[in-house]
Formats: sequence, C-alpha cells, structure tokens
Amino acid sequence: MPNFSFLAQSNQTDVMIYHSIESGDAAYFIDKIKTIPEDHTVNIRINSPGGSVTEGAAMINCIKELGDRCIATVEGVAASMASLIAVSASKTKMAKNAMMMIHHPMKIMQGNAKEMTQTAQTLQGMSEIMIEGYKAKTGTVAKNYSELQKGYFLVLSA
Repeated sequence: MPNFSFLAQSNQTDVMIYHSIESGDAAYFIDKIKTIPEDHTVNIRINSPGGSVTEGAAMINCIKELGDRCIATVEGVAASMASLIAVSASKTKMAKNAMMMIHHPMKIMQGNAKEMTQTAQTLQGMSEIMIEGYKAKTGTVAKNYSELQKGYFLVLSA
C-alpha cells in the first residue's frame, strides 16, 4: 500500500506525498482523490525525492482535473518527478527552507544497442514532456529548462 496520507477537515483535504513515487502509487492516489468532496480545497504537501515518471504523469493528470481548488506546497524537497507534481497544481508554494530539483529523466538498464537506443528515445520524449510542464507553470522558454534539467536545485521562498 502506498504511503500517501489524506486528512479531511471541514472544507479542505490535505494530501501528504512524503515518499518516493513508485509502482502502484498512481492508482491509489487517484482512487483516494476521487473520494474528496467537490467543495474541498485540496492541499498537496510534498517532501519527496521523486520517482516513477509514468506513475507521476498519471497523478499529474488527476491533479490538473482538480482545477483551481488544488494547491501544492513544497515543505522539504520536491525532486525529480515530485517537482513536476508540485508545479501541476493550480497554485504552487514553497516553504522558505524548501528546495525543488529538476533534471532529465534517468533509467538504469542493461540490454543490447537497439534496446538502449529505444530507451534513450523514450527518455528524451519524457524529458520534453517535463519541460513543457515547467514551461506551462512559469511561462518561460523551454530551452531554459533543458539547461536546468542537467541537475539543478532551486531554492525559493514562499
């Protein structure tokens, strides 16, 4: 069972993402999000090293469906895929001592040249999707994010 926690209060629900994003997390996350009342603000609180791009992508699509009622707050670190989850909310905030780290997607693998080439092409496609996600949030040119994705920590104040 994934390590998300959901805490419903009078008119809001806090969703804690305080672990890596792994296989099976998206299905659990989406199922739980669908149980949140329509009149609740959804506060996604993040302290995560990131994780699976495909699981994170499904979670992002769910977050975007929440529209203006979703706020993400980086409380510690939002690294890798967790950074993209953070910027997918309608509003993104960061604690003064929080960090966000973006980089190109990576994969550890073994295989022949053809398999590795196919994997490299898949990773490049994922990278382009991630760049567009950051660009959509900030309105800046995508080439800036391509440079940042070499492995860059952003330290911002709320």
